[in-house]
Order: sequence, then structure tokens, then C-alpha cells
Amino acid sequence: MLAPVSAYISALLIIVFIFLRRVKPEKDTFSLIQFLLLLSAFISSIFAVHKGISALSSLVIIIYILSFLAGSLFFREEKDLIEFLTFYSISMIIYSVIGIAQFIKPFHLIVAGIHIIDKPYPVRRITSLLHNPLILASYYYFFFPFLLRYLKRKKILFSIALIIGGIAFVFTQSRAPTMALAVILFSYGLLKKRYAYAFISVGVLTLIVLLFEPLRIRFLSTFSSFNDVSRIFTYWVGIRMFIEHNPITGIGINNFAILLKDYASPDIYHPYIHSMFLSYLVEAGIIGFTILVWMFVKIYIKLVKVIRHGDGLNKDLSIILFTSFTGMLFQNLVDNTIYVVGLAIIYWFFIGVIKGLRHAG
Repeated sequence: MLAPVSAYISALLIIVFIFLRRVKPEKDTFSLIQFLLLLSAFISSIFAVHKGISALSSLVIIIYILSFLAGSLFFREEKDLIEFLTFYSISMIIYSVIGIAQFIKPFHLIVAGIHIIDKPYPVRRITSLLHNPLILASYYYFFFPFLLRYLKRKKILFSIALIIGGIAFVFTQSRAPTMALAVILFSYGLLKKRYAYAFISVGVLTLIVLLFEPLRIRFLSTFSSFNDVSRIFTYWVGIRMFIEHNPITGIGINNFAILLKDYASPDIYHPYIHSMFLSYLVEAGIIGFTILVWMFVKIYIKLVKVIRHGDGLNKDLSIILFTSFTGMLFQNLVDNTIYVVGLAIIYWFFIGVIKGLRHAG
């Protein structure tokens, strides 16, 4: 599981929060799904090729569940959300300024053997404090509709976060997050019935991609570079592993990278399959995959109900989270961010927020 140092700090803060608030799981479908997901990961470990690695990796789902429990208590009032977005905006500005500086003059920072700022990826893809470009880009697009909706509450701060963060987002040169942002812009416009905005915003984003040469080149080289072709090759390898080992319970969490050497040359290495759904099917089997899909189906059922029958903050959050999760799922057709701890903690936190939403119908 990939994670910057900040992810583990966040996990520690969540554990402290849960302890201080004495949060207890509730008897509802959302909570049940979380524990079934954890159970499926441990069942996968029993039948895994490398059982110890699978069991140890499965423990991270406990952190996700704690994040889910914490999220279920948040945002009962708008002022709490604004305070959260204020914190987010400040952190996004800090990450972005460091990232932009890293693009202008590449640098990295290691303190006592700990990577505080990693080296930029090839062609100066910035990492800032967040380990890799994917995390920084995802951190921006997921919260984009939040800042857009509440821009009037703190015009200066939120505008700076959107603009500076947007520049850093482009400098990450991340393709899947860029497509995810396009999906968010379009779906947000449709849900708010601002149809012209939906098409114009996607058009502007497309124009930015075309004008910024490094990002344009990354898109155009998608099916020609060795790294990208090898990613596609891992889809086929994953399907073979799924069929040859245990389709019901999977090969085991985080076992793909270990088994890859038996299916491909040493030149091809990826820590996971770059598709969340295929990856979890291969590693957690039909059981784990079914539970994961059930969770997202439940999320959308809840969001649609609140959009149709809710009002005020509950309806606003439902529209925002509908677009954010739609973008995230679209990205995860070709990425696997639930294996990136720093991002998954955020996603599970907001799954908890969704659980806490109320509607009249």
C-alpha cells in the first residue's frame, strides 16, 4: 500500500479522534459493508499465495473503517464544513506552492532517512509533500466541487486554492485525474442544471491539456510508451492469476506484485493492477469484489435519495459527493487509489459523511 508520511499522521489523528469521542459502530448497512470488506480481505489471506503479506496488508482496511466512523459524525452544520474546507484550502496552497517550485527547479528533501519531498517523476511531474503526482492531483480534483459550491463563503482563500491548486494539478501531468476532473465538471453542471457550464468547463479543461505540451504529450503517448503498454499487459496477467489461483477468494491482498515476476520479465514491474475493480477482483476474489461493488451501489442509492428528497446542506453535499465519487470511480477504471492509503482515508471518511446524510423521503 502506497502512502506519504502525512497519511500515517492522518490515520493516527483519526484513531485519537475515535478514542476521544468514543465512537461506536452502528447497526446499519453501510457499517455492515465495511466489516464485510475487512472480513473478505482476511478470508482472502487464508487462501492467499503469500498469506502473511496479505494479512498484514489487510490491516489497513481497519484504518479505513475508523476513517468511515469519524466521517459519519461530521458536517451536521455548514460552518463545520467551511472550517474543514478552510483547512483543506490552506493545505492545498502549501502543497501546490511547493509543487510549483519543484516544477520550476526540481528538488527533493530527505530528513533522517524519511522522504519529506520526493524527487519529481520523469519530465518534471511534481510530487510536493504527497509522495507521487497521482495523490496531489487526486487531492485537488476530489475537493474541486466543494470549493466551487462554497466559493462565496471565503472568496479569496477558496479562489487562491482553486487557482494555485489548478496550476499544480496541471504540473502533475496526470491523465486519469484530468479525465476525472472533466467528469466532475460535467456531472456537476448537469446536476445543478447549468448545462452551458457543463460543456464550457470541459472545453476549457480540454484546451488546457492541448496547450500544456508535457500533459498533451503524456496523453498522446498513452499507447506507445513502455510503461503504459506494460500497465495494459498487467490487466491480462491479473486475469490469468485470477483464473489459475482462487477466483472465489483471490490471490491475496498485495500479492499481485510478488507473483508478477512469475508471469513477466523483470523489466515489467507494477505494485498493483492499474484498475481498482480488476485489482480487487484478482486479489480479494469474487467475494471481496461483490462487497466492494455493493458498497458503491449503496453509496449512489443514498446520494440519489438525498438529492431528490433532501434539502439545505444535505442536498448540497449529496450533489457534491455524487460528482466527486463519480470522478473517482472513473479514474479508478485505470488507476487503483484504494491502495493509496493517503487517498483511501479521504474516500472512506466521506463514505461516512454519506452515511450521515439525511433526507425527508
